[in-house]
Amino acid sequence: MSDQDWQAVLRRSLDPAMAPSDRIDEPTVTLPQLSELDTAPTAPPRAPGPAPQPAPARHGGTATDLPAEGGIDPARIARHAGLHGDSPARRAGLAVRTAVGRRATSEVGELAELAEHANRAITTGRRITVAGVRGGAGKTTVSALLTTTLAGLRRDPVLAVDADPDAGSLPLRLGPIGAGVRTAADGGIAQVSAFDQVARYLDRTITGVWLWRRALSSSLARQDESHAALLLRDRVRFLNRYFAVAVADLGAGMHSATNRTLLADSHAVVLAGTATLDGVLGADAALRRLGEEHGAELLGRSLLVLSTPVEGPLGVDVDAAVAGLARFGTPVLRLPFDRHLALGAAIDPRRIGADTRTAALRIAAAVMDRAVLA
Repeated sequence: MSDQDWQAVLRRSLDPAMAPSDRIDEPTVTLPQLSELDTAPTAPPRAPGPAPQPAPARHGGTATDLPAEGGIDPARIARHAGLHGDSPARRAGLAVRTAVGRRATSEVGELAELAEHANRAITTGRRITVAGVRGGAGKTTVSALLTTTLAGLRRDPVLAVDADPDAGSLPLRLGPIGAGVRTAADGGIAQVSAFDQVARYLDRTITGVWLWRRALSSSLARQDESHAALLLRDRVRFLNRYFAVAVADLGAGMHSATNRTLLADSHAVVLAGTATLDGVLGADAALRRLGEEHGAELLGRSLLVLSTPVEGPLGVDVDAAVAGLARFGTPVLRLPFDRHLALGAAIDPRRIGADTRTAALRIAAAVMDRAVLA
């Protein structure tokens, strides 16, 4: 089975009626832009006074000394974007196994079963939140991999929400934006659905994921974090009316008001950590904190993903660590090292390794099982 057609084969193996893609046409809805809420009221002019004295120079310079944004073009500095997750030798071995039929009976059957769970029919939109147990835990990689996998399998729309106020990398990891989204309004149709109105505020990647970039501006979060948290929660709820699954990629940590609010409003939670000693200890603390702050009910709808950061021996006994974390009752899934994911660039589903594909399907299936039952 080639790299390009594996998702198509899985989709054909499922019941076509598994996930209806009906859209609900409603009266025209206008989604307010976040920038409208970021603008502070203008203060009345003051009478002219004496000229201010120049402030002493600071060693770090001033804000006006900073260069303009957008000075780095990712397309110019990126290298090896076509690197495959599996080495050439491993791909050759997999091709031989596929040719002799050894993969078709066991592995493909498992993938089809996992895809069926990921493609479970739902009646209302599900909200999934991805949080990192520590900085550098691979949270955004897990978010992008999860949304790309779901969008490739499901027939209903999947939304990715960049909920990191500090310019998160989710748009980069999801890959290029498509040439354009054709809606009813583009065809001159008089009755424009609410979905068409909402789609104008979103991007859509070439892999089919709908993206809400910069969902929370850093300026608003700094002004009133509690208000920003509630505003973002309500907007995600609103958008979730038109999307089967909405996956929110949170900012760093779990303590901010925004992260706590979105976690509490989730149908399922994915905690991302690394398969290192520090990562396992951080995961242990994060699971305990999640149970203490949000209760055992949300903890039961959560799962932990441990990413392998390096190729080769690890500094921790992962099997023993997983056994220790099992006391929380939360499934622990492992994401293997993948050369393509390790690039830190756009994720191309055709180039991730075979084991990574299986792991991504396991994550998607486990998440949807928990989200549907919430």
